[in-house]
Amino acid sequence: MEELNMSEEKTETETKCKECGYTKFSRDSTKGELICMRCGTMIDINDVDSSPEWRAFDVEQKSKRTRTGAPITFTKHDKGFSTDIGNSSAELYKVPVKKRAQYYRLRKWNKRLTKSKDRNLSYSLS
Repeated sequence: MEELNMSEEKTETETKCKECGYTKFSRDSTKGELICMRCGTMIDINDVDSSPEWRAFDVEQKSKRTRTGAPITFTKHDKGFSTDIGNSSAELYKVPVKKRAQYYRLRKWNKRLTKSKDRNLSYSLS
């Protein structure tokens, strides 16, 4: 962890580390983690809110304030963070043959590299 991204803090509720009981923590602003200064145990993770900003007064402001990416969903085993290489080949007929072969190779390697645990969770939650 870089020293530039860390800030030492003492929490208002006097949270203690579960491992060593220490009360001083360091916050990694890039990862959003709260880490014990004595033993290095990660105490808390702040998830980034990817929802759009609440207030926009015109179309230009709204377009500037929207955030990118699909929303986080708990109905998928990986919260929607995985890359899906589609099952349908219908759209590929418009693509040149070389690109189509590349797509098939990517899909084949994606299936090979996916762990069985992820495949089973994906199947059971779909």
